[in-house]
Amino acid sequence: MFVDERLVATAEATVVLADGSGPIALPDELLADLAELRLPGTGAAAASKPEPCRRERQYYPATATVHSRVGDVDVNRHVNYIAQLGWYDEAIASHAHRLLGDDAARKLPRYLPWRYHVNYLGEVLHPRSYDIGIAVTGHDEHTVRYELGLFDGGQCLGTPTRPHHAAGFPPPHWPTGRLTS
Repeated sequence: MFVDERLVATAEATVVLADGSGPIALPDELLADLAELRLPGTGAAAASKPEPCRRERQYYPATATVHSRVGDVDVNRHVNYIAQLGWYDEAIASHAHRLLGDDAARKLPRYLPWRYHVNYLGEVLHPRSYDIGIAVTGHDEHTVRYELGLFDGGQCLGTPTRPHHAAGFPPPHWPTGRLTS
């Protein structure tokens, strides 16, 4: 994305076309067209799937519940991926509030994500409530790394990973529990 000819953001996407039986093979003609559109210096392999443990609810020591909203959906009742990213932020903020109490906003003044990596594993539909599993997998004085899982019942629909800049965030002695946001 450019503003006044200045690069301000970049994005990547991996698209998997599928039918009821799973991923489908792309026609050779389409693969050739896509190869012509590839930017120089790119061509990394498709994103890998998450480790199997990330698809299991018990992997995550804390959980937050989120609810789809009318404004989150397209005409096919699919929840927009931008709305899903907001859900992950809400789940993490709710978890931080549970741990730090009402002082969470003061203790985390720069509570901003700087990158997400999301594996989309299934359809997220409206109207429904979903659980987001939350695990902290690392931290230093400036960053907390979260692994999250989006669940509909027992089915994992997505596994985002989020490095999060948060100076002064406490070490990860996270209690287990269930939140509702």
